[in-house]
Amino acid sequence: MKYIDLHTHTNYSDGGVSLDHSLKEAEAVGLSLFSVSDHNTVAAYSALDESRHLFSGAILPAVELSTTFKGDVIEILGYGIDVDKMSTLIGENYYSFYDKQVKEARLDAEAMLAAGVTLDAEFVRAMTEEPWTIFDPSHQNNRPYLLAEMKKHPENARFFESEEKFLALNPTQFSRNYLFNAQSALYSDQSSLSADLPSVLDMIKKCGGLSFLAHPFIYSKNVLSSLDVLATVGLDGMECFYGTFTAEQKRFLFNFCEEKGLYKSGGSDYHGIKMRPKNPLGYSGGEKIPHSLIEPWFKKVERSLI
Repeated sequence: MKYIDLHTHTNYSDGGVSLDHSLKEAEAVGLSLFSVSDHNTVAAYSALDESRHLFSGAILPAVELSTTFKGDVIEILGYGIDVDKMSTLIGENYYSFYDKQVKEARLDAEAMLAAGVTLDAEFVRAMTEEPWTIFDPSHQNNRPYLLAEMKKHPENARFFESEEKFLALNPTQFSRNYLFNAQSALYSDQSSLSADLPSVLDMIKKCGGLSFLAHPFIYSKNVLSSLDVLATVGLDGMECFYGTFTAEQKRFLFNFCEEKGLYKSGGSDYHGIKMRPKNPLGYSGGEKIPHSLIEPWFKKVERSLI
């Protein structure tokens, strides 16, 4: 039985581990096929020559591109891409990772203030001016810090269903269900930070790759209620196996793709076990991801293997 992981991140974007660490981990797990799919960058592949010996399996070039759909932030995975072409297109359509973090923090702070959220003046200054004094944007986005700052002020609970849910909220839930959700009072419009959805799909196609909607169940209900629409926009497939998906969620997406004639993919969304302990490399909901999941489309990208 062969196993895969086509969704991982390194510290070339927001991962907490190096390329070498990821390759060693993929080898230890016994994967036959592996991808680094960093956010809006393929820089890890420029360093691969020096590290390639650390993993004995095949490597499928990949990227995870941010975009928006109905105002919400979503991500599209591109597989089997020409890395050099993608690097050029990313340079033409996206900010550098650092610049995106800077602009993102400003947008988020301004959106919170416009909504009436209480934030300390010094925190707002640090979010909107350089150099930042609160965190290092080269490795961490601003949301954990923003949420922690909001929780310092009990009056901010009024934006949530209850004080208990507000205090229990984690940064991922905060991002997906509030900041990235166009139906939320705390919505922060991120559309200026990325290419639009048709452009993203075109970028992947120009690079000879296939496009997959990443982790559908991670998004807000605004997106989940529109999966039928997303199935018609030109995607090649959807990520059916994902680090934290339950058996029921995987079964739903598998059947949905079968019904809509879409390909299936799978990955852990590994960022390093310290950063995301629930997303170990090579696993989806506690089980390894079988290579058989991608056999219907693997021949189309096999030429790009490294």
